[in-house]
Amino acid sequence: MRTVNVVLVATFMLTAGAGCAWGQDDREVQVFDAIGASSPSSDMFQIRVIDMATGAHKPYMSVPFPSGFSHVLAASTLPGNRLLFSIFKDTSTGLRALIVDPLAGSVTDVVPGAPLNARHCEAIEWSPRHNALLVSYGNFGSSATTSIALMEESGAVRTTAAASPSQADLDYVACDATRDIFIDPNRAATNRVVQLATPFPTPMFSDFASPPIVSASGDLAIHPSSGRIYVVYGAARNRLAELVGDSYVLGPIFADGFSTYAFAIVPLPPRIQVQPRADTITCEGGTAVLTLESTGGSPSYLWRKLVGGVWTSLVDGPTGTGSSISGATTPSVSISNFDHADEGEYSCILFDSAAPAGVESASSSVRVCLANVNCDGEVDILDFLDFMDAFGLCDARPAPCAGSSGFDADLNGDTVIDILDFLDFLDAFGQGC
Repeated sequence: MRTVNVVLVATFMLTAGAGCAWGQDDREVQVFDAIGASSPSSDMFQIRVIDMATGAHKPYMSVPFPSGFSHVLAASTLPGNRLLFSIFKDTSTGLRALIVDPLAGSVTDVVPGAPLNARHCEAIEWSPRHNALLVSYGNFGSSATTSIALMEESGAVRTTAAASPSQADLDYVACDATRDIFIDPNRAATNRVVQLATPFPTPMFSDFASPPIVSASGDLAIHPSSGRIYVVYGAARNRLAELVGDSYVLGPIFADGFSTYAFAIVPLPPRIQVQPRADTITCEGGTAVLTLESTGGSPSYLWRKLVGGVWTSLVDGPTGTGSSISGATTPSVSISNFDHADEGEYSCILFDSAAPAGVESASSSVRVCLANVNCDGEVDILDFLDFMDAFGLCDARPAPCAGSSGFDADLNGDTVIDILDFLDFLDAFGQGC
């Protein structure tokens, strides 16, 4: 029987880019992804992965958005490769936050305790120096968030500090192991970026930088690997800028009109956006191709087959039963010269530093279908016509014998093309495989 290729590639549902180190610096110490948040729609918002070099962006995960709030204000990473987003309604609404665990797929709604439950809060970020969330807040009805607090993940407020006399508004904060940096981009005075020179319990601010006034901007982030500082830039919040000394170095404008208040640079675990096709059919001697798409991190891939109830890793090269495997450690695996010995359940597992236990795909059942005459992965009228063409030319002749399509009509492999082949085809075609 002839060998033909059947490529079964799932449609890109959310985003590609598996293995792309978006946000990764030149040293390649670890892969970090830059993320923003879409505007809420139908009680959901979308975490998007942003290419800091081009402004392109791709969806990563959809998150439920509590009713009564208007937008996502800020983003932060949390220990354990989790994410935190603060959500905003107006200056008379207390802080609400969402903790997102991409690996578990869970979202936890956090309502803070006093005094943050009765204050307008803006800046929020996980501070490694304090092992807590660092929050700026002020009185209801005012955007002058000049006081700061430490909050646990549960929402419990650990401690607060009095208002800073040197700063009119602490809009956004970015933290790393040694720095807690706040920005007030539209402050009239020149100390628009300050840092906590002395951390809690007796926090004290000092000047950090005085870039030009920006009428409005978004979240601040420190690259975890390079230490470089980035901010969502401009009134439209539609591009990134790097804070270098007292200047902004402008980056690309986000594609497709995307804008975001929230921004973070985080080690995302990979998420599978397009699963392998659940039911894959090919013809005997054809090639089955299983493909998935993922976003986040820079995962390695390992395709497997279920053998005797145990997932067994695939290895590139001959299988020992006449078929051959290629792409066993890539997003797309091919099994050529496929026959009944290769039938079974297949899946892929993705490994990444942010997902050391692996992220498993759904399984795909792959099998040979006698009625898939043209090896296109579908059983339809074209297969029926191809079989009838071959059978009409080859009935009562010895195999191999093929019609104009090149299909060998000896379905049962008994070297004679007869009524038994015809009945086998009708049975398979009727079942649709």
